[in-house]
Order: sequence, then C-alpha cells, then structure tokens
Amino acid sequence: MSRRRFRTAAWVVVVLVAGVRPSLAAQAESAADALRRGDEAAEKGNFEAAIDAYNAAIRLDPKGAPAYFHRGLAYNTRGEFDKAIADFSQAIQINPRDAEAYYNRAFAYGNKRDYDKGIADLDKVIQFTPKIPEVFYNRGLMYGKKGETAKSIADFDRSIGLYAKDGEVFRSRALAHVILGNAKQAIADFTQAIRLNPKDAAAYHHRGVTYVIYEEQFDKAIADFDAAIRLNPKNDASFHFRGVAYIATKKYETAFNDFTEAVRLNPKDAKSHYYRGNIFAVVEAYDKALVELDEAIRLDPKDGAAYHLRSQVHGKLGNKTKADADSAQAKKLGYKPQ
Repeated sequence: MSRRRFRTAAWVVVVLVAGVRPSLAAQAESAADALRRGDEAAEKGNFEAAIDAYNAAIRLDPKGAPAYFHRGLAYNTRGEFDKAIADFSQAIQINPRDAEAYYNRAFAYGNKRDYDKGIADLDKVIQFTPKIPEVFYNRGLMYGKKGETAKSIADFDRSIGLYAKDGEVFRSRALAHVILGNAKQAIADFTQAIRLNPKDAAAYHHRGVTYVIYEEQFDKAIADFDAAIRLNPKNDASFHFRGVAYIATKKYETAFNDFTEAVRLNPKDAKSHYYRGNIFAVVEAYDKALVELDEAIRLDPKDGAAYHLRSQVHGKLGNKTKADADSAQAKKLGYKPQ
C-alpha cells in the first residue's frame, strides 16, 4: 500500500481524533527528551537514530504508548512491518482506543497483504472516528485487493459522501466499476477525477482504455491517450492502447509507430510485438510479421492469438507443417478465432 494511502512517514502523523496525543508532562522528563530526539531524527530521515531514541524512551517509560507508536511509524517507513505491527499492538494494549495506532497497523498489514486484519483494524478506526473519508477509502482499497469489488465501491461511496473533492477516490471507484463491467459509471468517475485533477494521467489512460474495450469510441480514446502521454510520456501502456485504437480506425502506420514506442519503453511488451506482426500481415510483409510474432510468442508462450496469427502467416508463405502446428497450439491454449 502506498504512503499516500496511509500517511505514516515524512513525520506527518494523521490525527484521526480530536485534540492531540496524550501529554508527556506527567512522564519522566528523560523519557520525554528521548522521544523528542527520536522525532527530530525521524524528521531528518535518520530512522536508525530515531529507533535508538525511541528504544531509550521505552526503557525509561515502558508504559508510555507514544514511544511504541512512533517507533512503529519508523519501522513502517523502513518496511519492517512485523516490528511495526508489534509496536502498534503494544500501543493499542496500553490505549485500546488509539485510533491512530489501529490506522497505522492497518498500513503494515496491507503491505503484508494480510487484508483481513487490515480491514479489521480499519473497522475499529471507523468505530472510534466514523467521519474520516480516507479511512473508508483505504478500507475500500483493501476490499478491492481481496476481490470484494462491491464492498470496495460501497466504501468509496462513503468516502466521497464525506469529501467529494479527492480525484484519486473517484479514479479508484471508476476502476472498480470497470471490473464489474459498469463502463458508463466508470467513465463518469474518470471524468470527475479529471475535473478535480486535470493532470491525472492515469485517469485519462484508464478512461481511454474503457472507451476502447467497452464503448468502441476510438476517437475519444485516442484523445484521452494523447492527454495521458503528454502528462506521462514514459507509460508504454498508453502508447500500446492508442495503437490499438488506431488499428480500429485503420490508421496502421500511426498504430505501428505507437507499438514501436511501446516496445522501446518496455521491451517485454509481448502484445505490442503481436500487433506489429498483425500490421505487417495486413500489408503482406509476411517475413517481417514472422519476426514480430516469434518475439511475441517468446515473451508470452501462452498467447493463443499469437499462435493463430502466426499459423495464418505460415500459411501465406506456404509453410503448411508449421501452420498446422501453430493452429493446433492455438486451439490447445483455448483460442477461438473471432
């Protein structure tokens, strides 16, 4: 899970409850000093020194929840999620209503792909603080990781109901609608995400893909990929799908250029090699088509469509034995010609 989704580092702690964390006034002064030293080190990105300071604070005041909490943040930032979970659990044991500890422990569980425990922690956060949109958003992401798309959408709905100006939530809900095949709802959400953040390259890209796959509105798709590429010219997928849209509009040379750029950006892009082979076959450059299809199959030996097309190319070249072998392999892989 990304830091943006679970604010734990850069030493800006998300305050989920009213007020501030418990005062250190009643604690031993030396423990308070150690805690402050830890925070100062963490703010500078020196998490090893921060952890040493928090260790000192805990030795001096073993029942002080803040030191466990802040050490847990440091471990989260270092990617030591088991240690982070142990510290947040200790903070929760000391203060069972510590919403921030539950929230950040959910981050650690999410990074370990233990989504059930992450969701359980976010349930607790919602129990204590039911009106924080980011908590519903994060729980929706975890439901999505589990494949529970309807629950994911419900949480995104609740997040948007509390705060309707976060484009990332609209984009995430759009992607969930795509999974369910709700193309029109997805396009509406991608559009709102773009309104809120006109520089959201991912929203343009995914709206373009939705136009291609579900709506067959290729001109709109091309316009979206144009915008996505302007914003992020290193995304090979945008070049690839713009190429697909150009093929659909029979602009083969332009499509070929896009697939070439996609391959340059991602040499392992088997599908772009496949489409380059497809274009060569259309213009009857069969030897060049074979080169591309050989590479597509090398990169993805389970692509039945590539075997099927290579079979046709071999047939055009009079290679009946090879054509039959590729046709049989395509069928074995479950490919059914359209």
